[in-house]
Amino acid sequence: MNQQARASYDEAAANYRKTALTAYQEVEDNLAALHHLADEVTADEAASKSAASAANHSDKRYDAGVADYIEVTTTHTAALQEERDAISARVLQLNAAVALVRATGGGWTRDRIGNL
Repeated sequence: MNQQARASYDEAAANYRKTALTAYQEVEDNLAALHHLADEVTADEAASKSAASAANHSDKRYDAGVADYIEVTTTHTAALQEERDAISARVLQLNAAVALVRATGGGWTRDRIGNL
């Protein structure tokens, strides 16, 4: 009986260590992701702002008769793509923040917050 109790204890301790190490890994991964994504969001937002400015300038050039409409559509397409990239990076950043809270024991579940 003593060996069985010891085996159960060893199994429970191993499961606890595995759970704790997994939690630490998830926290570390999400902290690193947040750090990386903060830089990415900043860069993508700057690129989006720059592309929007270029689209604005192409509108002015078109109104002045200096540019054709292909230039306008090209710059607006680029601006929209940069904006989508910035939004996607921000969504990834927010998802990493939610995952970090979950990993630290925040108790967020899909049932409590709805589908992401």
